[in-house]
Amino acid sequence: MFGGYFSSRWVENIREDKGYTYGPHSLVEHAVAGSALVVAAEVATEVTAPALLETVYELGRLASLPPKDDELEQARQYALGTLQLGMSTQAGLAGLAITYAGFGLRLDYLSDHAKRLANATRDDVAAAAARYLAPARAVSVVLGDADKVEAGLSALIPLTRVEGEAA
Repeated sequence: MFGGYFSSRWVENIREDKGYTYGPHSLVEHAVAGSALVVAAEVATEVTAPALLETVYELGRLASLPPKDDELEQARQYALGTLQLGMSTQAGLAGLAITYAGFGLRLDYLSDHAKRLANATRDDVAAAAARYLAPARAVSVVLGDADKVEAGLSALIPLTRVEGEAA
């Protein structure tokens, strides 16, 4: 519901409402050590801080306000459809099986995962969002012209400036 598809809260906010970016995207990256929500948006320098503010706002809104029934159903249908598409070819199914095996999961995780998505309630989503998406738990990385974005960002988050050169 946060940002995984076109009608998600974050995409609606920073793309449709504010016009800060054309293609914000997010995904959950899984690793043996844990999982992370990764969000990315290419924005103009002058809207870097406002775009980050809206991102933090949407994370906080999802972490503190349960979704509406229609929002939950739209996200559910998207997630289930995406999962089905991912398994619709032998190559796709093999790729998912390899990924899950890398995390120590058995192939039956696919069907269990689909069942959990289908049965998730508003309360389930609210509890997960409060636990995992609260902005206080976020680590932000901003790439850009530090001299131009540092002042606006420092009002929002603690900053550590790392100098480097593009290769």
